[in-house]
Amino acid sequence: MNPASRMAQVERIEPPSKEHFYEHYVNANRPVVLAGAVKHWKASSCWSIDYLKSAIGDITVPVEVSSSGHFPADVQKIGMREMTVREYIDTNILSRPAGERHYLSQASIPDLFPTLMQDIDYPVYLDTTRPPRVNLWFGAAGTQTQLHYDDSHNLFAQLSGRKRFLLFSPGDSRRLYRYPLKHWYAHFSRINTATPDLQRYPRFAAAQPIECTLEPGDALFLPTFWWHQPACIDDSVSISMWWSPELKKCLRFRQFYWSVGNFALAVAGHLGQVIRGRGGPAAAS
Repeated sequence: MNPASRMAQVERIEPPSKEHFYEHYVNANRPVVLAGAVKHWKASSCWSIDYLKSAIGDITVPVEVSSSGHFPADVQKIGMREMTVREYIDTNILSRPAGERHYLSQASIPDLFPTLMQDIDYPVYLDTTRPPRVNLWFGAAGTQTQLHYDDSHNLFAQLSGRKRFLLFSPGDSRRLYRYPLKHWYAHFSRINTATPDLQRYPRFAAAQPIECTLEPGDALFLPTFWWHQPACIDDSVSISMWWSPELKKCLRFRQFYWSVGNFALAVAGHLGQVIRGRGGPAAAS
């Protein structure tokens, strides 16, 4: 059975007060679509193709590479290349490449495009005691990111085009078959949600998906550890704003312990390389 056949919808509300948002959604680790929450941003009205070409077109950025439009094409070895934003727009948005496709994904706006920050207003919902990580996502229609989770809260603002999100709660984690902890991509699922192999991944049949479609001006609160698979319905410009949850509230999620384990394995592997490189006991054995 394909869980997508019994899809529920993410709750959609008018932007609430900060107190209501934290009580009912952040503290409950519950996703919600905030209808029209960023419609007033300058970015929502002025980030046209011509504006982006003029403002950031000459900046060279790394973009992901895929032959299918699904990113990453291979979680074990992400293909990347560099091009200017103008070249990216001309070859991926204004035209459709027949072979290799690209995705301008998770590009830090403060680091790469600082002039664009003047077009963004931090919503009152963000914890700005530490600056949130603000990233640009700019993809052609059909671009899709593989199912995964993050260890931060995310307020995801849709500026142009529509984007569909498929979500699974942290409670479904055992049913989503992550990669082994020893890999950096352990936060990705091995499931192809469109055509799941239930003989190989039988627990996925019991997973409970929910979905939403973001219209321009909407924002999605995506709580920490929620699995998500975004897909561009149209050519799409979006911004993610990540901020860290309270540590004590992470302790009830198994993904937190996976992240700790993954970090420990990475540190151990690095130390092993250092010891071997210095000709220590590991190198002599």
